[in-house]
Amino acid sequence: IEVSVLFVTALSMQHKSSERWEDGKLVELSADTVKNDHQTKLNGKQAGDQFVLVQPEKKLVLPADIATVDSFWLMSSVSHNKMLDTRSGEVLDLKKKGLGKKTVRVHDNDYEVEGYHVEAGGTRADLWYHGDYLLASDVSEDGQTAHMLSAHPL
Repeated sequence: IEVSVLFVTALSMQHKSSERWEDGKLVELSADTVKNDHQTKLNGKQAGDQFVLVQPEKKLVLPADIATVDSFWLMSSVSHNKMLDTRSGEVLDLKKKGLGKKTVRVHDNDYEVEGYHVEAGGTRADLWYHGDYLLASDVSEDGQTAHMLSAHPL
């Protein structure tokens, strides 16, 4: 992502993250983010009843059931109180509120969904789940909002 204002780059960010999940738990993570020329590398692995996250400058021992801000595709991630930001390596408090149920139209089909409003760090999102999986979302960060729909609803 690159945002320019009057021909000057105001924000530049590249993010690549890989997560491996087993039985609803994060077991391995690798992430590399460059934001405005500052690089953050993360590597993490499940170790017994903990998740160990290693960054070049520090090591964090997190609960084994930690979820990431990238894991909102699964409705169970909304049940967590703490989230790992895979871009910065920060552990964020997760605030959430139920939005109830409604019908959402995706690709000419109507789906009954359950919604949650969540906030973590500077990110706010309205997430709409069909069953256990994310169907639609509105995510706001840094003054920008993205509306996303699942390409292949389940």
